[in-house]
Amino acid sequence: MIAEGLNANWSSTAVCNLECAILLSKWLMTLASISPNEPPASLEEKGLLDMVRRMLDETEFAVPIDPSLSGPGPGHPSRVDMSSSDGTKLRQLAAAVIRLWAETFKGTHIFDLVRVMALGLEGYADLLEKPGDRTPLGRMAPASGLG
Repeated sequence: MIAEGLNANWSSTAVCNLECAILLSKWLMTLASISPNEPPASLEEKGLLDMVRRMLDETEFAVPIDPSLSGPGPGHPSRVDMSSSDGTKLRQLAAAVIRLWAETFKGTHIFDLVRVMALGLEGYADLLEKPGDRTPLGRMAPASGLG
């Protein structure tokens, strides 16, 4: 009975972790796409960004990012705008988050599907790191005369 319950629990945990990884990366990509004409990230978002950055700083996936992008704190003055180079760093941070999650999925797991999820996340991180023309994620493109 315990083994059956544990198997179900592990599979749902892996799916929840996968969803969290993708959600966090999409949020970071949305922050990266904020243009100067749009409202800047809120103080709460900057605080969360700082927390994510600090957690990644403790791993091999650390991304050097301007501390002023984060919320106000000791030695971190608040800044209201993000330049395009900051967007690049935020995209790198999104890819690093995905790579970290992929690394945790490569460990010992009951289901082989979790390792497949790791490979999928690595592919997604590769896509995030590819330079090129991107439509900002999380933003709707203006409608162009359909009709």
